[in-house]
Amino acid sequence: MLKLRLSRGGTKKRPVYKVVVADSRFARDGRFIEKVGFFNPLLPKDKKERVGLEAERIKYWLGQGAKPTTRVARILGENELMPMPANGNNPNKANYQKKKETKKRKIKQKLLKQRQHQQQKLLKQRQHQQQKLLKQRQHQHQQQKLLKKKLLKKKKIILRLFMWQAQVFTLYPEVFPGPLSKGMYGKAMSKDLWNLKVVNIRDAAEDKHKTVDDTPYGGGSGMLLKPDVLAKSLDQNKVEGERILYLSPKGKNLIKIMQRDWQKKNLYHLYVDILKELMREFYPQGILRKLV
Repeated sequence: MLKLRLSRGGTKKRPVYKVVVADSRFARDGRFIEKVGFFNPLLPKDKKERVGLEAERIKYWLGQGAKPTTRVARILGENELMPMPANGNNPNKANYQKKKETKKRKIKQKLLKQRQHQQQKLLKQRQHQQQKLLKQRQHQHQQQKLLKKKLLKKKKIILRLFMWQAQVFTLYPEVFPGPLSKGMYGKAMSKDLWNLKVVNIRDAAEDKHKTVDDTPYGGGSGMLLKPDVLAKSLDQNKVEGERILYLSPKGKNLIKIMQRDWQKKNLYHLYVDILKELMREFYPQGILRKLV
């Protein structure tokens, strides 16, 4: 379909239009069939240089079925080359104010959306920072707990290393700890200041009846512990360097022997000095006073 329309030229903000005959499928400023005039909107209406038209060629193309655009039809009507088109053929021209208002409204809505988006972004950042701080605090709390557990483990290990331990070899393990679990002895045991291990001599017996005693060699009244069973039980449970105290009515007074040995070796002070050195290695100085 042929059309008479304007094709833009000139420079930025200083347009000059050509009146051309072109196919409606072509671009506005693209190729055309023939140039039939020009139009300069920057010049005043009373000047002849404002519009220039080739009347014969325009009439020819109108006769061939070319249809002018609204703007070209008004230019041709002003130059009496065709009837003047009726006013109001552009219905949107009167709605310029509405368009302006809608444009302002859209800009406001856009700004509101941007502000809302920024606020949401800030809220998300704050929430993320708060969550990060919470995680850091939880991590620090967990590390402190682990450190406390490690310190307690070390303390227990040290106490166990230098804990006073006693082993009782007996045929009646159910009797112990008995009175030793009460009073000061019981409190000291609960605080891991000393430990009691009960060994059942009967566990070292080899026969099915777990026999631990026999009649005296050569005959006689009463029963005696079998030395092989007792020796085996001692070998299985004895710690290297540990003293063995065998209770017998024929033996010496135990209290006097222990007093003499402790006064000579001064084991208590030696134990305290070793414990303090280990505390200095494993624990900070602030905790040392509480533990020692």
